[in-house]
Amino acid sequence: MASAANAIRSEAPDEPLVLVVDDEESTLSALRVVLEPHFQVLTADRGERGLEVLDRVAVDAVMLDLNMPGIGGIETLSRIRERDPDLEVIVVTGFGSYDSAADALRLHACDWITKPFESARLLDSVRRATESHRARLRKRYADLKLLAVDLVDRLDRMETAAVSISQDDETSLARIRGLAGRLADELAKR
Repeated sequence: MASAANAIRSEAPDEPLVLVVDDEESTLSALRVVLEPHFQVLTADRGERGLEVLDRVAVDAVMLDLNMPGIGGIETLSRIRERDPDLEVIVVTGFGSYDSAADALRLHACDWITKPFESARLLDSVRRATESHRARLRKRYADLKLLAVDLVDRLDRMETAAVSISQDDETSLARIRGLAGRLADELAKR
């Protein structure tokens, strides 16, 4: 079993992070060999462990086997969707059926790759998935930044209005006090 913590390569923090979930050590090793020159790679040997990794680490894409002990790939994909509807998930399987392919597509898997896989096709799929995910994150960041700027602008306008109202109130109160004082003086003279 490979540990998620020992799979992160800290010398390249800008590389996209890919989680590979597969119960076959030989497949995990082969995928690491293909992916690690281009991506940071975390691994999990079953669906439950993959979900645990996703609870702790934000990844750009998941590569997911279908047939694993414990919860299978389709159930894992379903749980991923509940947590993050936009996370890019690539199914990599040697035992796919039309039903499982339909289930994976219904759950918005972004690609389906069969084992044994072709390295170039696999890399292309992972690149597209990670670029799509990062583009979506950049768009969300830009949208949040615009929202923050709008909120700051609104707060500034509200503060200006509040100060203006306060100044107007102080002026009005001063006038009322002045008129009340003059009225009191006039009444005192009578």
